[in-house]
Amino acid sequence: MSSCVDDRPVVIPSTAYGEKGGKLYEKQHVY
Repeated sequence: MSSCVDDRPVVIPSTAYGEKGGKLYEKQHVY
């Protein structure tokens, strides 16, 4: 579950990008 906590902070900045970060968000989620 440690991965979930680390992904949380990464998702916050990705959301700021909006649609542009949508593609990046999906790629990071796969990792």
